[in-house]
Amino acid sequence: MSSIQTLSRPRFEALLYRRAPWTFLMSKELEWWANHDESLLGVVSLDLMDHDYSLAILGRDEQGLFRAIDVMCSLDSVEAARKEIENRVGELSVGNSQEFPQVDNDKKKHEILVPCVPTTKLNRVFEFLLENEGYSPARGILKELSYAFTDLDGNYKKDFQTTGFEGRLWELFLYTYLYEEKFQIDEEYNVPDFVVQKGPHRIAIEAVTVNPTDGVIGIVPCSIDEERMLCLDYMPIKWGSALFSKLRKRYWEKKPIVGLPLVFAIHDFHGEGSMTWSLPALSDYLFGVRSDETGKDDPVLSHKYEGKEIPSGFFNLLDAENVSAVIASNEATLTKFNRMGKIAGFGDSRISMTRYGAALDLETNKTGRFKFETEVGIESENWGSGIWIFHNPNAKFTLDEDLFHGALNVYLEDGQRGYWSSRKFHVIRSMTSVIATK
Repeated sequence: MSSIQTLSRPRFEALLYRRAPWTFLMSKELEWWANHDESLLGVVSLDLMDHDYSLAILGRDEQGLFRAIDVMCSLDSVEAARKEIENRVGELSVGNSQEFPQVDNDKKKHEILVPCVPTTKLNRVFEFLLENEGYSPARGILKELSYAFTDLDGNYKKDFQTTGFEGRLWELFLYTYLYEEKFQIDEEYNVPDFVVQKGPHRIAIEAVTVNPTDGVIGIVPCSIDEERMLCLDYMPIKWGSALFSKLRKRYWEKKPIVGLPLVFAIHDFHGEGSMTWSLPALSDYLFGVRSDETGKDDPVLSHKYEGKEIPSGFFNLLDAENVSAVIASNEATLTKFNRMGKIAGFGDSRISMTRYGAALDLETNKTGRFKFETEVGIESENWGSGIWIFHNPNAKFTLDEDLFHGALNVYLEDGQRGYWSSRKFHVIRSMTSVIATK
């Protein structure tokens, strides 16, 4: 009986959110393996320079991260590499060790799902995450992600479990997305939230969230028509308040950011399910335009709602030229983590999910919506599938749109919005039904 079992690529990748981006330039992974309890992993790779094969055996260190504990190069076939993995895993499995200490590591496991505050202070969504049977896939993938994510300010775990749950979830989502995009993440600074690099391109990213005002949950629309009405002025003011507050902090003057493209990454958490319908208003507000019935964009000067008025066009504001782009998503939710956890094989196998909603198809060159429905785990999905990047036409430092593969890039040219992406299918909004079969 073989001492190793094959792993799917999504499963293997979900267990290793700390690989250096340059490794993907040197080799191409072909097969993924593990022992019976996944305490040891193996990977067979093709060396892209020498065109022979190599293998690596990985085990968890003190921090919970999988790291190489044995490497073998210059093998002449995949079969030979696979056989060596089986032999080495068999030898290393003796004694059932679950940890393989590394002398360069003195960090402890970052266990964000283990409560660190009294039950009475736990965020209600965090409690739901811990207790709900249908969200075991989310718990599984969040546990692995927390091992890889570095808590630079020392407050992440407490915030995640209490008053800062949504904001911290957004940061973790962004970390995972940037890792997926193969950016090198600089962990020297905690302001801004991320300084990342890909090739010669170095970018500063600050996370922003739209939150309930004074703790009061926002309006929950009862119809599509009401959503559209709220997107005219109510939501632009919500987006604008969060972005303008960040603009006033003048991040571009801070030491690690000077001379770099600065990006605000924003997500809406101000109301129950608000992220499913509020994103179109962000585009209108950023560019200061609104589409008419024919799809033509017309200028909008301001937004006024219940006595409050703000100018439209964030990218036209004083100092906004220092913001190269705004990244947005409506998918940094527990539901997204649950879907990604399911795809990676975490959680109870009896749980099934169906995702349905509306999307764009850029293949047809149209921005109209169409409906879709898919079973989670059958259709592919990644962390970047819900990313939108709005490019500032007045930016001092422009952002290369090719840096973010698959994102939906939105830009303004001659007063009209345009869309570009290497991926043609883009979800606008979705819901996911979760069924836990007994």
